[in-house]
Amino acid sequence: MEICRNSDPVSQVTDFINGINPSYYDALLIKFEPNNTPGCWGVYTPAEHCAFLTQAANTVTQLAGPGTTPGIFTTDNIWNEFVGSSCDIFSVAPIIWYATYGSNGQVDSTQSFDDFVPFGGYTVPQIKQIAGNKTVTLCNNPLWHAYIDELWTNIVT
Repeated sequence: MEICRNSDPVSQVTDFINGINPSYYDALLIKFEPNNTPGCWGVYTPAEHCAFLTQAANTVTQLAGPGTTPGIFTTDNIWNEFVGSSCDIFSVAPIIWYATYGSNGQVDSTQSFDDFVPFGGYTVPQIKQIAGNKTVTLCNNPLWHAYIDELWTNIVT
């Protein structure tokens, strides 16, 4: 779910959860990409960003019900720039979905976690974005389509 600093995190998460049947998911990830949403995140300190994201993750835990795990989607560079190395959110949002962008702005499509750099308390990633905005057809109807991100996972349980 994509949230924004211009509104209360509790109400944004609440509205999202109330709009989706909880049987459709077992994890809710909060997208944190301030560079892709200009004007959304404003000028806040790293501690304020950390508190906002922590409050959003705690709200997921409180409202989504048992069996739903909160997580974060971001990159180590974005995290370190906007949130800082002192923010450890792993304890409240244990899933990390990350992307690694090259100098050309393209997502690294290597299907491995070898490029993961620990941040935010995360030491082991679960999901990596390996391509962006792939068009898929829905219900075999070329008029119905969606844009998705291709993912690579190697979840070890």
